[in-house]
Amino acid sequence: MTRGGVYFRRFYKIAQTKITRAVAKAPKTVYFKYFLLFTLVYCIALIPLFRANFNYIDDIGRVSEGYQFHFSRFSSDGLSNIVHDGGEFLTDISPFTQLLAVVILSIASIVAIYILTKQKKDSKINFWYFCAALPIGLSPYFMENLSYKYDAPYMALSILCAILPFLFYKKENKPYGYILAGAISTILVCTTYQSSTGIFPAITVLLALAMFNKKEDWKNILRFVLYSVVAYIAGMLIFRFFIMESTLESGYVNGDLLEIGNLIPGAVGHYLDYAKIFYHDFSVKWLAVLAVIVISFVVTNCIKTKRSIFFALPVSILAVAAVGALSFGAYPFIQQPIFSPRAMYGAFTNLALLAIVAVDFNKAYIPRICSVYIAYAFIVFAMSYGNALNVQKTYVEYRINLVTNDLNSIYAENSDDIQLDVDGTVGLAPSVANLANRKYPVIRRLVPVLFGDDNWMWGTAMINYGHYPIYGTSRRTEEFDVSGMELVRRTRMHDIYQDEDKVLVELK
Repeated sequence: MTRGGVYFRRFYKIAQTKITRAVAKAPKTVYFKYFLLFTLVYCIALIPLFRANFNYIDDIGRVSEGYQFHFSRFSSDGLSNIVHDGGEFLTDISPFTQLLAVVILSIASIVAIYILTKQKKDSKINFWYFCAALPIGLSPYFMENLSYKYDAPYMALSILCAILPFLFYKKENKPYGYILAGAISTILVCTTYQSSTGIFPAITVLLALAMFNKKEDWKNILRFVLYSVVAYIAGMLIFRFFIMESTLESGYVNGDLLEIGNLIPGAVGHYLDYAKIFYHDFSVKWLAVLAVIVISFVVTNCIKTKRSIFFALPVSILAVAAVGALSFGAYPFIQQPIFSPRAMYGAFTNLALLAIVAVDFNKAYIPRICSVYIAYAFIVFAMSYGNALNVQKTYVEYRINLVTNDLNSIYAENSDDIQLDVDGTVGLAPSVANLANRKYPVIRRLVPVLFGDDNWMWGTAMINYGHYPIYGTSRRTEEFDVSGMELVRRTRMHDIYQDEDKVLVELK
């Protein structure tokens, strides 16, 4: 046997032994128990979402045509080829993809607890840590990400990739492994889902603050921050100049940085927009509880610190401000950011990180109570949201069936092909609208209306992509003027106008 073969065989035996021992010890460690608990709770909370089997926006096109993700999400594209049994045509294998996302989120939640608390492997499950970390996978904003049948596991993976590098940092070791891990993880975040780009620097701030509170040497703190910054910037620059595709033609996002002269005022404007949206998405009760958790984080740090409280207080407040600013990653600094819930989940992920630190104190009664409440509230919300999707799906199918039945009876005299235009919208199902009005305002931004104005491509996608095919019709090439068209069908739900081969449906 060659020398290389001997080394490989020796390496294989060592790896096999370590893996066997790790698997044997896993059930005995607290982190394996955390994994089971997180997975169980996430799955229970998401049962209504799985049951709804809702084709969420892009899912409509992918179910029909199987296309991939694009927008520089090359890791998502590559991994989807593996998950979907090879090839670039992606089939609908839900809820497996969403269950895979649950597993990834459970691991991410565990790693976050370990990094921020250093809980011993042989200790018992800490109920407060568990509740504090739950928003990582069950926040209202991340419900949109989990709703995407195809995207969900890769969006979840972006969160895990943002957290993992810190497992490689040990101050007594050389920094190269940590820097490399941080750079690679940042690239993976950017090529799976860029909305997680604020999580890595947020954890850096929290760990640096923990080192500060323990009164560690300033050199150690500065080294850690410097290594993290180098890793993060290296990953971002590699992505920006060697990987990222232009998003100028996407229509809803422009990834180019703001011009230098407009960098500060433009970013401030975007932050204010995010703050307004966040404020209007949730009830005052939720906002008050979240504010208490943030304040409790500052109080906990001031109690635990080994430094002067007059020094620790402003530093803790600055840390909170930094974590809050990092919640939206690089989005505030680009020309046209995304304001959809799926791009804003970083706010709750970073809040969960603050909550884990806030409850990590024996007498932290207030943040513990608040974390338990938020955890339960998010579980209730997840179930309510999943059931709302199911109701909306049934309602949209009902309205589409009414329209298609009438369109089937319309004959285009001068053409075999009807150009179809849709105006108006079916809106939210009455019970879903009531849920949004009375309890969860964010529902209006989470539940998509998938039958409506043709100016939004997904407004008529259920018909255009052949889910409810009306043979002999095509999407209109230009918007129709109803004034020159004949009313051929009037119902309580819609009106239908026609002018030769042009048909306009006005929804009520």
